[in-house]
Amino acid sequence: MKTFRIVLLMLKRLFRKPGFLISLALMPAAALIVALVSHAPAAPLKVSVCCPGDSDAIWEKLTEDPTVIEFVRAGTPEEAENAVFSGRADAAWIFPEDLPEKLSLFAEGKRSLPFIKVIESAPEISARITHEYLFGAIFPALSEEVYLDFAEKNFPDGDREKMREAFFSTPLSDRLVEYETLESQQTNENENSDYILGVLRGLMALCVLLCALCGSVFTLVDDEKKSFVRFMGLKRRLPALVTVFGASFAASAAMFLCLAVSGTLRPDLPYEVLCLVLCALDCGAMAFLASAVFPGHGKLAASIPPILLASLALSPVFFNLRRLEFLQRISPIYWYLYSALSSRFIVGALIYAAAATAAALAIKALRDKKT
Repeated sequence: MKTFRIVLLMLKRLFRKPGFLISLALMPAAALIVALVSHAPAAPLKVSVCCPGDSDAIWEKLTEDPTVIEFVRAGTPEEAENAVFSGRADAAWIFPEDLPEKLSLFAEGKRSLPFIKVIESAPEISARITHEYLFGAIFPALSEEVYLDFAEKNFPDGDREKMREAFFSTPLSDRLVEYETLESQQTNENENSDYILGVLRGLMALCVLLCALCGSVFTLVDDEKKSFVRFMGLKRRLPALVTVFGASFAASAAMFLCLAVSGTLRPDLPYEVLCLVLCALDCGAMAFLASAVFPGHGKLAASIPPILLASLALSPVFFNLRRLEFLQRISPIYWYLYSALSSRFIVGALIYAAAATAAALAIKALRDKKT
């Protein structure tokens, strides 16, 4: 009963700390900012397309499905070029009026000069994304012409229209290539696994770590005041453990509410709760270990920004460090994000929490013996 009272008092005291409440308030703020960014109407890339004459099929092909590219139709080649020069578009695609005839000549090997003009504002990597859409719009028509040219040369008595009908009637699977990610193995196929949501979870996990570190600072203040000097053994560590892990679990509960309000919870709610528990355990263990490494509350408070920046840099959702993955495993955010993607990382997340907590207890015990 006395132990339970201590736990209750530590948690009650935690919510009277302005620093912890401010850190907790950062979570809905981060969720709001990311939600606003994710619902922004502007596309990352804008392409001005000039499709005069018989090139309307290209425009229909480009705009039949929503993409990350915003296509804007230009009336003339000059208008498309000016859109790039004025900065209103990232690229301009200018197709000739007689595109089908030129594709047919190209398929027959009678034309080798380029006849589609592309103007780009800068040779950036992002501009290469547009190339795939350009080729995807041209190659269906080009493959048709190559097929018809081959058929006419080898079957001169054949009917061209029947050959064309045979070309389009050939059944092709829409799933020639099946793309699979770790997330698709764990979650519902229809779940929105947008990159923005990964950033949202990463930022919220960072807020959980911040709240846990604030709890660690409070425990070091208690140690300096010798508030629990009469406690013996592991019971002496109970107030610190309750404060640190209480802060991380409170932050994880706030994270759950933010995900629920933003509509980004997983369909598998028990697994979502499990991942948030792992996030609280790992962030709490990391913060508790930090309180053991930095004995003074001033030193620990000064180390919070570098710890958060390091966790941010090592987070897989912000930076892809395949060759330095062993360093990413130091960050508790790594284990939370990957546990959210695949259940294969759950055991690793539990081992991380247990190892960090045990290391912190061992360091504190050694320091107590010296003093």
